[in-house]
Amino acid sequence: MVRLWAYEPGHSKLLLRGFSHPEAVERQRIVDVMFHSVSRMKLDSAYHKFSVRLGSASENGPGNNEVGPLAPDDKVYLINPESGSWFVVAERMDWAFLKISGHEESPLITEDASALRRLAVGDVYWL
Repeated sequence: MVRLWAYEPGHSKLLLRGFSHPEAVERQRIVDVMFHSVSRMKLDSAYHKFSVRLGSASENGPGNNEVGPLAPDDKVYLINPESGSWFVVAERMDWAFLKISGHEESPLITEDASALRRLAVGDVYWL
């Protein structure tokens, strides 16, 4: 399950967190998906199935009133595009698999490179 996990209004950061056991105290493999410089979003609080892709030119165009006008660096990230109209408008998206407990703060949101190197399981991705 992926949940809306944190929003930091000062830097407009949005964190979605996916894990198999949300209430577990012990460390587990989770995925954190971080959006930077978020200007708009339309999301559910949780998703049982989760996918993200960049919107196409037609999906991001002036005819899409729901998304609205875009700044030059904005991208439209479509959430579960095959089954809904959820989206995040942001400048960048990062994601990583981490070995942490569900209640621990994400090194993606704190931008703690040392913790990210220590806790990441595999690569860290940027889109």
